[in-house]
Amino acid sequence: MTVRQLLPVSSLVAFLATISWSLSVKPSPPSRGRMALINSCSARRDRPAFLTRVTNRQVFVSSAPSPRINKLPPLSATIPDEEMSSYDIDEDEAAEQSLAALSANGEAPHTIYDDSSVNENDKYGTRTAMDRYSTTLQKFSLSLPTVSNLPSRRPISSHDVFCNRELRLDNLKAVGFDMDYTLAQYQQPAFDKLAFDGAKEKLVKSLGYPSEVLDFEYDHTYWVRGLIIDTQRGNFLKIDRHKYVRVAYHGFQPISKNMRKQLYSRTFNKVPSFTEKYFVNMDTLFQHVDAHLFASLVELKDYGEHDFLDGKTYEEIYRQVRECVDLCHRDGVIKDEVAKNPEKYLVLDKGLIPMLNKFRANGIKVFLLTNSYWEYTSTAMNYLFHERKVDAETQKKNEWLDLFDLVVVGSCKPAYLTDPYLNLFRVMPEDGSLRNTDGLFEIEALGEDGARKFLEMGKTFQGGNWNHLQAMLDIEAGRRYSTLVITYMLTYYVRNVRLAGDHALSCLNSLRRCESFKNN
Repeated sequence: MTVRQLLPVSSLVAFLATISWSLSVKPSPPSRGRMALINSCSARRDRPAFLTRVTNRQVFVSSAPSPRINKLPPLSATIPDEEMSSYDIDEDEAAEQSLAALSANGEAPHTIYDDSSVNENDKYGTRTAMDRYSTTLQKFSLSLPTVSNLPSRRPISSHDVFCNRELRLDNLKAVGFDMDYTLAQYQQPAFDKLAFDGAKEKLVKSLGYPSEVLDFEYDHTYWVRGLIIDTQRGNFLKIDRHKYVRVAYHGFQPISKNMRKQLYSRTFNKVPSFTEKYFVNMDTLFQHVDAHLFASLVELKDYGEHDFLDGKTYEEIYRQVRECVDLCHRDGVIKDEVAKNPEKYLVLDKGLIPMLNKFRANGIKVFLLTNSYWEYTSTAMNYLFHERKVDAETQKKNEWLDLFDLVVVGSCKPAYLTDPYLNLFRVMPEDGSLRNTDGLFEIEALGEDGARKFLEMGKTFQGGNWNHLQAMLDIEAGRRYSTLVITYMLTYYVRNVRLAGDHALSCLNSLRRCESFKNN
């Protein structure tokens, strides 16, 4: 049996290519279509670029102006036009920092994967796999006609469904949706600026921060989810799957390789877990506001002459930033403005209502589980349902409730999944007033078919916990993956899902991951 019979064509080509590269003293320049690192990138201090963004297997470099005049000398780092391994990147500081740098000539962001296989209409297939592997095949004097049938690259669509392979969708009895950043998508950066500007005013007027804080400008393109904030040191980290810190910034300034390794490298007997309280995971889009405001204040503390900030630790600054942003969500600074001008901040989705109706038509119970309170939930959902801002009389009808079997507002996630003592209140949709309930005891007291009788008295609630959800949906305990919650955040709930039980909750990362449901 020959080697060709043992290995698939693509594996054989990759195997031969590996041998070819390992035998070479110095890697040859990459052919078109092979992986090539960003070249001609320099980390300019006046336009720092933070942490590369990975989309469709490409690495885009996004830039944002620093809120302070940077006092560090500029980096003039470039990467040679040749292939480099992750080891090379780790050992070479210039190459490492350039992963988060903007092109010196200000052109469009470079990509790690060659884009020559994409035509003007962004369609794949203008190049063939034969072109991609031709150099390797010629070097080993091989003729493999089947290579031409291989795709030149594997496109990844934002509409693909990514889920745990243990999750069987045919076992689902109920599907729940969060509202903010799930059913209700927000316009960026308009929505974030409400929180950013509101938090700035609270920091200055209520907590006594320097007036320069009011001059900070927000740039949502500077951040991506998946980063870690070291609130104790004022650093922002990008780690790999082995918990190794690949790129680190202090405020908006890159941290050198030596300093980064001194702070975060593993020792022979200890691997950093990044689970301490002062490490904050940027799991949600809401945290982009926290990150940008915190980084701006780190710069102001380091390079400004302010005794007020000198007397505060980075951790204390972050805590006060978090408190101010959170207060903006609760005191009406954000949601009152959205309620006045929903068309400015909310994104309409033509596929939303058909998708929800299709779930119910197929016998699946659909529920809404949001941290927002009733007044705002009613306003946002009425706008999404009617696709326009409605008058007070129409809003009181709340026709959108017909899309759901159950609605829970003010749920206090993630405590909803962990605290069995949270009380359940009934919301009166007409005026938003609350009524006490006896929760599980009341459902049980109603006797046979108690859940249905309980919901017939009203299906809108505030608070409660996962036990109430399970009882109201009449889902039998122990049923594996009987309920699916679709939310804008993933690790936010994954940390608590086991506490809620096997049957209770599974998570998808966003509504966009469920596009295929609309067609099934």
